[in-house]
Amino acid sequence: MTTKREAVLERRLERAKKEVNALESIIEDRSRSLFMAETELRDTIDFLSQVLENLETAVVVVGLKGEIARVNRAGLELLGYGAPVEAVGKPIASHLLPGQEEKYFSMDGGVGEQNEVTFVALGGARHQTLCRSAVLEDDRGVTVGYVLLASNIDEKKQMEIDLRHAQKLESVGQLAAGVAHEINTPIQFVGDSLVFLNEALEDYQELQSAYQKVIKVAAMEGVAAEEIQLIKTVAEDIDLKFLLEEVPLALRRAHEGIARVATIVRAMKEFAHPGTTERAPVDLNRVIETTLTVANSEFKYVAELEKDLGELPEVMCIAGDLNQVILNLVVNAAHAVEERMKSDPAPGIIRVATRVDGDHVVIEVQDNGTGVPEELKKKVFDPFFTTKEVGKGTGQGLALAHRIVVERHGGELRLLTPEGGGTTFVIRLPIAEVQAHDAA
Repeated sequence: MTTKREAVLERRLERAKKEVNALESIIEDRSRSLFMAETELRDTIDFLSQVLENLETAVVVVGLKGEIARVNRAGLELLGYGAPVEAVGKPIASHLLPGQEEKYFSMDGGVGEQNEVTFVALGGARHQTLCRSAVLEDDRGVTVGYVLLASNIDEKKQMEIDLRHAQKLESVGQLAAGVAHEINTPIQFVGDSLVFLNEALEDYQELQSAYQKVIKVAAMEGVAAEEIQLIKTVAEDIDLKFLLEEVPLALRRAHEGIARVATIVRAMKEFAHPGTTERAPVDLNRVIETTLTVANSEFKYVAELEKDLGELPEVMCIAGDLNQVILNLVVNAAHAVEERMKSDPAPGIIRVATRVDGDHVVIEVQDNGTGVPEELKKKVFDPFFTTKEVGKGTGQGLALAHRIVVERHGGELRLLTPEGGGTTFVIRLPIAEVQAHDAA
C-alpha cells in the first residue's frame, strides 16, 4: 500500500517532470532560435563579406598604430598585394606620400572628408584616388581604428589629361596652321622675287660678257680711251668681278633658305592638321620626316640627326597620333642628350630608323644621352613618372605614347638600353590591317 508520504513524493516528481519538460521545450525553442539567428548572422556576414570583396571601392581598415588590419580585393589591387596576409600588419604610411597620413587620416586632419589622395603601390606605381576616412569605435564608443574608402580615379584623371592635351594640341594646331598660312604668302613673294633676280642676273651676265667684248675691241682700236679707263676704274672700285662671283651664290643661299622655310611651313601645316580620328593607310616615313622638321629646333643645338628610313608599306594608323608619339620620343632623346652633355662633352647623336620586320613595321628612336637605370625601366611608361627636373617634365609624354601605340594601334613600345649607353625606343606596328583594307 502506498503511503501518504510516497504519494506526496510522486506528485512532486510528476510536477518536476512537467517543469523539466517545459524547460526542455523552452531550451529547444531557444536553441532553435539561436541556431536560426546564428545561421542568419553567418549568412549576413558571408553576404557582406562578398559585397565587401566585390566592391570596386578599396576598403582598408587601419589600426590605431597605423597598421593595416583588413583589406578587400580592390584594396589589395590598389596597394599592390597579392593576398590579405601580405598586407595585414604593414604600415599604411608606406603607401602614402609624406604628410598625407597626418593631413587626411588623423583626428586633427580630414577624417570624414573626401580628399584626393595618392596611394603608392608595391613597386612604386602611383594611383590617384578619391578617399574618405571614418573612425571605427567599439560598443563602448572607444576609437579602435579607421576605415579608408578609396575610389581609383586614375582613368578619370588620365581622361582629363588627355582632354586637356587634345584641347592644347587643337589650339596649338590652329595657331600653327594660321602662322603657316600667314608666312606662306610672303615667302612665296620672296621666293618669286629671288627667282626673278636670279634670272635677271643671268641675263646681266650675258650682257656683261658682250659688253666686255665691245670694250676689248674698242681698246684695240684706240676708241674712247678715257671712257674705257673710267669704266675700268668704276669696275675696280665696286669690285665687279667679286660681285659677279658672289651675287649668284648669295641668291642661291637665299633661295635655299626660302625653300627650307617653305618646307617647315608645309610640315607645320601637316603636323597641325586635325586629320581624322579613324585609321587610314599612312606613309610612316613621311610622318616621321614631317615631325623631325617641326622638332628640329629641339635637337639641332645638342645632337646630330641620323636617319635610316627604309622602304615601308603603308600602315593603317592615325597619322596625328603617330606624329605625337615620334615628337615625344625625339624631344625626350634631345633632353637626355642635353643632360648628358653637362658632364660629358661628347657629340650628341639622335638616330631615327624604320624597317619592315615580318608582318610589322619597326620604328627606332635612339640617342646617346643619359640612359635609364635598370630599376626605373619598368616605370617609364607610368603616368606622372619622370626623371626630369621640376618644371621640365610632366611624366605624360611616354605614358601617352604607350597608350597610343599599344591601346589605340595594337602595337608594342619597348625601351632598350644599348651597351654603349643611351636609350633606344622601339615601336612595332602591325601592317596586316592595311593589307586587308587594300584587299577589300
